[in-house]
Amino acid sequence: GGIPSMLAPASGNGNAAKLVEYVAERKAYQAEIGELGVTCNALREELRGKEESIVEERRSLRTSIDTLERERSSLSNQLTTLEMRVANAPSQDAVDRMRHELRILKRLEYNAVDLDHDRDRPEMTPDAAKDDDLESVLVAKLRKVEADLVRERREKSEGSKER
Repeated sequence: GGIPSMLAPASGNGNAAKLVEYVAERKAYQAEIGELGVTCNALREELRGKEESIVEERRSLRTSIDTLERERSSLSNQLTTLEMRVANAPSQDAVDRMRHELRILKRLEYNAVDLDHDRDRPEMTPDAAKDDDLESVLVAKLRKVEADLVRERREKSEGSKER
């Protein structure tokens, strides 16, 4: 029976060593679990902060998108308005005709232009000379009307002197 009794203390010492090793391992694991828990909580906080940041970023982007959509809509309306104005605007030929008519009307209004003097102007262009033909007709008609008016005044004046 001596051999088994010798093994008992040895196996008791071996169990004690294993128990000490097990307890040390368990404490190491618990310490690691504690560290991992702290790291996990830190990561959760970081994630929560990033999620809040993302939510705020989305809110900001939505606001920017809404603002840009309103601005685009406004610019689109302005473009439509301007396109309508361009479509309704007179052509360059019509503007040129209106300017020509305005020049004629001004000449008729002021009646200060001598037709013979106009023909001698060197700056007259071929277009202006063509325009001058129409203007000449209108000025000549005006002069005829003025001559008729002077003649009628003279006749009226002579008629009132005879009475």
